[in-house]
Amino acid sequence: MRGFTLIELLIVLGIAGIFVAVSAGSYTALRQRSSLELVMREVQSVFNLARDRTLASEGSQSFGLYINSVNREYFLFPGATYVLGNPENERFVIPADITVDTPQLQGGGNEVIFQRLSGSTAQFGRVTFRDTADVTRTLTLCVFFTGIVQINLISYCGEQPF
Repeated sequence: MRGFTLIELLIVLGIAGIFVAVSAGSYTALRQRSSLELVMREVQSVFNLARDRTLASEGSQSFGLYINSVNREYFLFPGATYVLGNPENERFVIPADITVDTPQLQGGGNEVIFQRLSGSTAQFGRVTFRDTADVTRTLTLCVFFTGIVQINLISYCGEQPF
């Protein structure tokens, strides 16, 4: 006789089901981990955009970033300070599965403003992002006085990168 018996087919389907279950769990964990990293890269990119616009003297003004950790959003804004409701503000939303700690910036506050010609900032410090599903998974965005922004796995920012 040729073909497969019902028992052989059930065994193969059972093994395939086990592989699917194991890989689905791994995929979910990978997706959560990559979500935090993706958000961090996006925030870093917007910081760099604000600094680049300032260095390019776009509109002959400085640019900055305002971080609203309570509402999980941040704004790229023109000028020397963040003005709520300014139509030139660009709003970015942080997904619900990521939380943001209150920024720890020099001089306090929630905004980083870049200086024209140098791109430096007086509001250097750090902002920590956490995965809501696993609060031990954190990444820290370090803003150095030169305006360079770096992502760290630990909350300590350390020395200015060269």
